Amino acid sequence: MKVSTNPKSGDKSNRSIKPKATWCHGLCTAFLCIVTFWAVPGSASDPLLYVSQSNSTTVGVYDATTGAPVIPSLIAGLSAPYGLALSGNSLFVSDDLSDEVVGKYNASNGSPINAAFIPPTVGASFLALSGTTLYVAPYEGNTIATYTASGSTGNLINAAFITGLSCIGGLVISGSVL
Repeated sequence: MKVSTNPKSGDKSNRSIKPKATWCHGLCTAFLCIVTFWAVPGSASDPLLYVSQSNSTTVGVYDATTGAPVIPSLIAGLSAPYGLALSGNSLFVSDDLSDEVVGKYNASNGSPINAAFIPPTVGASFLALSGTTLYVAPYEGNTIATYTASGSTGNLINAAFITGLSCIGGLVISGSVL
């Protein structure tokens, strides 16, 4: 049985392990356990794997070839990091228990560019990025919104970019197709 922190418990101090209750929640976890694979900015020979770890409240960086830790706590002290998206040296992180805010961080050293890049609105668990557009979907939600990914604040482009979905469990972009 898969187990994970219940990101919707509402109790920020309760980090207990709870069993997955629905097939969608299990699917969400499968998509998000290892979220982003990317090359080190400026180094095409050393691909990195960025991993959000909700139970340890960190985002870590690992060597994608060997699995060795590079920076196991690149970003620490988050409530429950969940979705990740990477563009150049900008790492976007959805923080589920912090009112589902999306932060923008320096991907090399973890310093915040803006920890509330997209402030709490409809919720943000799943992220995907294409060019300067950040796609955001809530946990088990039914709508995908779009925001600008450039600059110091994410501005809403379209709150209802895609609607009528059922139990969103992850986002991936291939080329220009979501």
